[in-house]
Amino acid sequence: METEVIHLETALANRLQNFSKQDIRHVPSSKRKRIEKYSEIMELTKCLRRQQNFLLYENQKRKKFAEKVQQTLPHATDSLQLLRSIRHPADRELGKILQSALDEMLHHRVSGQAQEFFGWTTRCDLKPVYLHMISEKTFEIADISEAVDKTWLLHTDEVMQSRLDRRRTKFCILKKVDDNTLLVRDIHQFTGESFSRHSISIIARVQIEKDVYGILVKSILPLPEDAHYFVWTDECYLWKFEKTQNENGSTGFRVAVTGKYGSTSAAVKSKLVMLESYFILAIWESLAIHQIFDFSSRTR
Repeated sequence: METEVIHLETALANRLQNFSKQDIRHVPSSKRKRIEKYSEIMELTKCLRRQQNFLLYENQKRKKFAEKVQQTLPHATDSLQLLRSIRHPADRELGKILQSALDEMLHHRVSGQAQEFFGWTTRCDLKPVYLHMISEKTFEIADISEAVDKTWLLHTDEVMQSRLDRRRTKFCILKKVDDNTLLVRDIHQFTGESFSRHSISIIARVQIEKDVYGILVKSILPLPEDAHYFVWTDECYLWKFEKTQNENGSTGFRVAVTGKYGSTSAAVKSKLVMLESYFILAIWESLAIHQIFDFSSRTR
């Protein structure tokens, strides 16, 4: 194909050169039209050649980048080893990140207009760089300890977490810092996106004060030499459970899910992803409190 294109370019160039030597005043109009047509074809051929060279150059760039990424990955094909190959900050640094994130979420305020979804009151505030959200709901008669324990499992158990968020394609625990703090890695893909998003997150279970408990999830970046190969999610959110006392003596709790999502989080870019997050709250309620959706595998 390339030989044919070169032959065509040469033939057209020779033909145009011969025509250019003739006195155009003595050239019939039909012949002048052929000359103009040859010129157009010649320019088109040059344009196609430039496009071909550009595509070859871009393809070579992508190939070199893919080879560079491949060199950083483990030789084994085990997907868990691939997940764990990314390096992360030391424990001391993780502790500082965790405390700073908890303080921020506890003092977090969202001024957006309230909306109701599945009994949850949700407010959103879209900033230039971040999306701020808070969703709240009160459960009059419910066991707060059981809700906290189930929420912890839904974020840390390798089987349970897939029931809460089905967008995750891979998940693993990188490190157990202590009984109430884990470092996890996951890969997830949102509706309408052709690429995967990656995250390394600290997940901590804390007692904020008497009868107030929290589960904090804070994403972090890996070490710089690994960070630029993937799209890393930037987000932080806190599940805050506060025990309540009813007039009849029964107890329940109020839960508030406060979140801050950065520019690399899909929620900032897509209203569809925000809508999915409302359903995740209802799914959590079905799994941790009482059934709203039926997740059984029975067919009707």
